Amino acid sequence: MGQISKWECKKCGYSVNMSGGHDRGFIAVTNTFQCTNCKKLMDISVGKYDEDGYHEDERNYYCKTCNNKLEVWDVRKKPCPHCGKPMIKQGCLILWD
Repeated sequence: MGQISKWECKKCGYSVNMSGGHDRGFIAVTNTFQCTNCKKLMDISVGKYDEDGYHEDERNYYCKTCNNKLEVWDVRKKPCPHCGKPMIKQGCLILWD
């Protein structure tokens, strides 16, 4: 079961609802990406499971707002895309898939 939580930066106040890294439901697999142009974090579907096993999307991902190439978010450092300070997970909002 995948999980979406509220993440917040205590320094600048940026907040977003996201999984916060690689996540998986029964079928869908997501990962968290950042747009360095728009300064946003977002979860993107990167693969799926079916009766034949796991199938990963092997492609580049682009921001739907500005078409900038997205980068995988650093889940160890958890940097805020606006100020670089660590994002803090506030709690689970949704269990998905």
